[in-house]
Amino acid sequence: MLQTIASWIATGIVALLAWLLPKYVERRVTEAARGVVDVTVGKILVDYKLGVDKQLETYRAELIAKMEDLRQGLAFDRERHSRDYGLFATKRNELYAETFSLLEKARGGFRSKFAKLLSYRDFSRSSKMDLRDLAGKLELVSASERQQLKDTLDADNIEKARELAGVLNERDELRRANRSFFDLRNAVTLNALYYSPAVDTLLSLALQPLAVLSTMADEMIAGDDIKRREAYAHVSELDDVVNRLRSTMREEMQAGFKPGQIGRNVDSRDVQRTLNVTNDG
Repeated sequence: MLQTIASWIATGIVALLAWLLPKYVERRVTEAARGVVDVTVGKILVDYKLGVDKQLETYRAELIAKMEDLRQGLAFDRERHSRDYGLFATKRNELYAETFSLLEKARGGFRSKFAKLLSYRDFSRSSKMDLRDLAGKLELVSASERQQLKDTLDADNIEKARELAGVLNERDELRRANRSFFDLRNAVTLNALYYSPAVDTLLSLALQPLAVLSTMADEMIAGDDIKRREAYAHVSELDDVVNRLRSTMREEMQAGFKPGQIGRNVDSRDVQRTLNVTNDG
């Protein structure tokens, strides 16, 4: 009986072991496989992270290098712009001074002949020697005009010589004024690229009355009568434009081209007037 029970127990233990052993083996194999997978995945993740970090570091270095190149380029451009503008401003200021000097020279020449207070030389008491000296110094008279004065002096007609000296001296002064106007007009044309729009507009406005006064000067040289009141009106117009031009040039020469400040002396009607005159011409 005991042997039978012992046999059954042994058989049960063998059957239990036969059932549990495969389960145990399967579990150990699964855990071992899972451990291998975890190690492999971890290694892949580490390798990938190292690759990403290396790429980020390379990109960061390239970005820093590009930013440094950009910074140096901007600094160079700023320095070049500052240097180029300095050269431009120096040249512009020189041309502004030259242009305004020519303008004042032309204005002064015409103003002395067409303003309310006229300027002229009196030869009513000049000696024969002084008149002969004048005949040699007058620059803008023709050879025939110069010879006429000399012939009159040689004829000892002192009164006529004095009168003729006044006429020739006035012609010389009018021609000097015309020459100054032509020099100004040529300078304005040649240096137009250096003028700001405000200065360019005011110069165009100044040339208009100067051109009319130049025509009147030619008429006076030819011995024709002119309308004094009309001439004085053009002189007054020129004076107003010159005053505004002086202020505008001074602002630009001292402060540079600052938005909102340059060109304050130019009225929009002046610009339209200049365009109309240009189109009509």
